[in-house]
Amino acid sequence: MILIRSDIRKVWNSVLPGLEYIKEKCNASWRPEDVYAACLSGDADIFLVENYPHRFAVVQVKQCRFTLKNSFLVWIAYDESNKYGAMNYLKELEEIAKNYNCDSVEFWSPRVGMKRLTEKSGYQLEMSIYKKGI
Repeated sequence: MILIRSDIRKVWNSVLPGLEYIKEKCNASWRPEDVYAACLSGDADIFLVENYPHRFAVVQVKQCRFTLKNSFLVWIAYDESNKYGAMNYLKELEEIAKNYNCDSVEFWSPRVGMKRLTEKSGYQLEMSIYKKGI
């Protein structure tokens, strides 16, 4: 698959339903408008699978403040054809991460199934976050 970096303003109508689906499924704290703003400001980029406007990934480069290494965060991934999202075009995302001068690729997800999917591709769990409202 070929991933194409896109202008969020040009693809907004095609990606909005996927963003809404992911937000609801993962109980995400972000709103679709936050994604729009992040892409528009350059804090994130959106990549679409060529000829498939309903398959996309929103990514960010994150720098560790201790090691100063860059990591390529796959913030949001959606593929209307199945539940695997970015796993369908993971190799392409890894190549894009190299072009962004990143040392690693990360996924953050509340979905338990992500552990199984990412480990099949050589990813390792580094951290779990436990949270309780007070």
